Amino acid sequence: MPSIHMLRATAALVALTSAQQALAAEADQDSNQIVVTAAGREQEVRDAPASISVITRETLDAMPYREVTDALMEIPGVTVTPGEGNSRDISIRGMAPQYTLILVDGKRLSSRESRTNGGNVSEGGLLPPLEAIERIEVVRGPMSSLYGSDAMGGVVNIITRRISDHWRGSARVNGTMQLADNFGNYTDGNFYLSGPVTSGIGLQLQGSMNRREGDTEIGGTPERHDDSLAGKLGFNLSANHQILLEGGYYRQKVIEVAGETTETSATAPLGTETTQTQKRKVASISHSGQ
Repeated sequence: MPSIHMLRATAALVALTSAQQALAAEADQDSNQIVVTAAGREQEVRDAPASISVITRETLDAMPYREVTDALMEIPGVTVTPGEGNSRDISIRGMAPQYTLILVDGKRLSSRESRTNGGNVSEGGLLPPLEAIERIEVVRGPMSSLYGSDAMGGVVNIITRRISDHWRGSARVNGTMQLADNFGNYTDGNFYLSGPVTSGIGLQLQGSMNRREGDTEIGGTPERHDDSLAGKLGFNLSANHQILLEGGYYRQKVIEVAGETTETSATAPLGTETTQTQKRKVASISHSGQ
């Protein structure tokens, strides 16, 4: 499935390979890095009871990654494979993707069984945009004693940034135009905004969208729309205590057309559209303090 985007990116990726590997290795070797995933509490990497790598904010800023899975490709033992449409699967040390547990700030995403057709965790909106991330911790090896059977392969914990004390933000739009007429084009974009609302109260917003045109061949990828919006509202009670309210909304719509991506039948003549919609809402309240 050749595309203009892929052709443009090939030379750049080859040139950047050695730099990416060096940055990933640097994260592995920083034994003073504080992590929380390996034992469920703060500790230095050198004291962690597991093989762990950390992708830092500095690495994310230095490299032209588009999304979380681009950065994970550089971690030894982590494999990222194409999924349906513009999605990707994450596996660790050869284990099936369903045995890689994905966390965001220590909170697990919904299980694969609860997503439409067992969809990939990287499908539009389930993972935060790179600008919202402070670091990514990757634990390679079984962690089922701490996190359950979903973590038999390992754990990816995405730690997001704290709400900023000054306004900052970013926006990004990407697109891919296929060279073959029977494959659909797609575009995606995201935004991030964080800053103080008033003294002691801060706000963080992030959102994303993905539009994938349907293929025009039987068995091809159907048309898909992904949208997400999430936010945090922080209340600083004192220098060491904060109440955090979080909420998010995610919607995916998949449209299949008989005679294009699926076979025609007596109940689905040529041109019949079948739409499947998945919605996901999350909300939480937490307290942090010393």
